[in-house]
Amino acid sequence: MISAYLEHTPLWAQLFINIAVLAVSVEAGYRYGLRRTRQPHFDDDDESHINSTTGAQLAMMAFILAFTFSLAADNFSERRQLRLEQVVVLQAAFLRAGYLETEQRLEMRGALNEYIKLAARNYEPHELPLALDRARQLLLQMWQFTTELSREGKFGEEGALIAESINQLIEVHERRINAGLHKRIPASIWVMLTVLVVLSMFAMGYFAGLKQKRSLTTTSAMAVSLALVI
Repeated sequence: MISAYLEHTPLWAQLFINIAVLAVSVEAGYRYGLRRTRQPHFDDDDESHINSTTGAQLAMMAFILAFTFSLAADNFSERRQLRLEQVVVLQAAFLRAGYLETEQRLEMRGALNEYIKLAARNYEPHELPLALDRARQLLLQMWQFTTELSREGKFGEEGALIAESINQLIEVHERRINAGLHKRIPASIWVMLTVLVVLSMFAMGYFAGLKQKRSLTTTSAMAVSLALVI
């Protein structure tokens, strides 16, 4: 459910949803704090205790945010590196296809050109399965083509170089798919981060409610900043 929300909801929509959730959390905390001060049996909470508790909660939230942000940045760097590696392998395969005879060269480069167009596009989630199926078909087609030529004894060292490039292309393709589709921030971390952020904003609002004063500018800036980071 969480993965589906993150995959199918546009980033701009997630930003506004996050801002709304955080604003509601801080407002709920503020109103609860005001209600506490108006109760007949209310005795003033120890301000230093509330300060230290809220500070500790914010520190914990900051740690989890930093950890999650670092994890996402590492995943992004890995995907970018794999994309560059894929470009290098494709270039080598395209050039090495020049060793083939004219008809064979056109067939191999035609498959490579179609694969390059597939690999270079950005896809909507519903388009991705078809694109991946077609990419795997092209890779299998190129590999079968090289193995058939090898069995027929139609190339020597040059053919081995072509086979090596296709093998490397298959390997980097699978690594890129794994990094792009399966290596994600776990749902449990998202749940924990969301709960911590909501509770931290609630605590900030609660403290402001007990003091019976707040700064809308500061609170709004905090909510927007956290929503942007998330």
